[in-house]
Amino acid sequence: MLYLNNITYGKIYNLNGNILLVTNKGVFDLDGKNILGKKILGSIEYKNRLYITTNDGVYAIDNSSHEFVKIRNIDFDIHDNIFYLPEIRKYIYVDYTDGLANIYENDQLIDNKKVFIKLKVLNNDYYMVLGDKILKRKNNQWRTIVTKSGIENIIKKNIDYFADYFSVLIIYIF
Repeated sequence: MLYLNNITYGKIYNLNGNILLVTNKGVFDLDGKNILGKKILGSIEYKNRLYITTNDGVYAIDNSSHEFVKIRNIDFDIHDNIFYLPEIRKYIYVDYTDGLANIYENDQLIDNKKVFIKLKVLNNDYYMVLGDKILKRKNNQWRTIVTKSGIENIIKKNIDYFADYFSVLIIYIF
């Protein structure tokens, strides 16, 4: 049984049966073995491969392995959260002030003073959930694809911040 003390956050990834728990204290397998004992700044799954950003670089693991391989040395400034976007080799930086985030792709500001929820990959496309809107990366730009106010105008009802991209799909269906 996996039991971990003093974990601030955790996210579970299932890479075709290779189940990993990413926490602020590292990455653990289901037996509780710490297989990447570093401070985690960000994680993203892309094409059945898990990419982890730490203070000293970017690591990757896939479903056929039980060890992380360092694929990039540190080539970025340290921020509150850092996500590596494979194939396009860009970074998403998230910095918080008073609970709100300023979000950058490399040095370019994407948005500021937003509630950053998550960066997500669906069908090999990148999405960013920012609480009051959802962005999709298309043609080297982040474009707004849906807004909280837009949905409220359609359904004539107030809704809470987005929690995930699928929450938007549910609203459109019902």
